[in-house]
Amino acid sequence: MVDISQIVSDFLTRRDTPLYALVAERVYYDSAPRGWRNSNAMVLFDIINEEPPTPTANATWAYVIFYCYGGTDRQSDADAVYRALSDTLLEGGAKVASGELKQANFKGINAAAKEPETGWPVMSVSFRMFCTVADSHV
Repeated sequence: MVDISQIVSDFLTRRDTPLYALVAERVYYDSAPRGWRNSNAMVLFDIINEEPPTPTANATWAYVIFYCYGGTDRQSDADAVYRALSDTLLEGGAKVASGELKQANFKGINAAAKEPETGWPVMSVSFRMFCTVADSHV
């Protein structure tokens, strides 16, 4: 079984990426940590749709949406996190403990916006991603 959320999280928190320089390990699946108030840059992601695994069940495609926060009230900071995220995903091909992100295809971006409930600047972007599970996780 492929755990897309773990592979994505492991991939995005690698220390040698443009994204790590901005968010470090503040990459979260499904929800932000309790009490987070846009005081640090972070990426939140959700899996929109996961396609059935390949016959070997060791690889799958998924649509993933990412929400990029800059940790300030400036839209330019959220934009910088978005650009670093995109650069990191589009490099692809890195193996991590849980598997490998083989391919990330840009699917769309929402215009710069503010969250309706908080007014925090956010950029959202979606990718279709192909991941394989590590042999040790099969």
